[in-house]
Amino acid sequence: MEKDQGQPGKLFRSFISRHGHRSIKEFDFSTETWELNSRSLVSVLQSMVANPVSFAPSSQPTKSNDDWLKISGQSKPGKYRALKFFVPRSRDAVIAREKTKSLLIRTIHVFRMAYRRLAQLLVRDGKIPDANLIFFFTHSELQELIRCNGVALINKANRRRKLHPELDALVFPEMSLGIPKPIQESSSEDLVIFTFRHICNFVVDLFIDV
Repeated sequence: MEKDQGQPGKLFRSFISRHGHRSIKEFDFSTETWELNSRSLVSVLQSMVANPVSFAPSSQPTKSNDDWLKISGQSKPGKYRALKFFVPRSRDAVIAREKTKSLLIRTIHVFRMAYRRLAQLLVRDGKIPDANLIFFFTHSELQELIRCNGVALINKANRRRKLHPELDALVFPEMSLGIPKPIQESSSEDLVIFTFRHICNFVVDLFIDV
């Protein structure tokens, strides 16, 4: 679809140009976004094409989204005036929230692409064995790695990469007080220690870099 010269290809490339920085787990630097790997997006589009009835608008007449406001106004004029004031503004706020999130993800994507470019250079210079390993170093470790060959750092990054699938599988509550704790506690003591240390290292590096 990316190479299609017809109208579908043009529309797809236009969509990627606008939204290619988005994907599932889009806050993760190591994630391949739609721009980097569009297979997941194409799979969804294929499902939509294969089942057009599921996405087609219903032929049955439907009530307006604001009909409930009018019904409310018939019995409670005061409530109707309040809802008529707040509902449109709430809808605008939701749109603004999503635009803000998209801009945030686009910023993250700029850093993602910079890390990927740095990874290519480090692989070329023999600093790291493969490009994906770059996502398992802290900023200070990357600085040290650039200055010299860090076998110990590479071993540490490899250990983190081995732990990543278990970390990625953890499920956290939507709201947390204090340090977030997974809904199902991990039985691996090393995993808990690594998580705590990694968070501490991240915070320290953040303040150092600032």
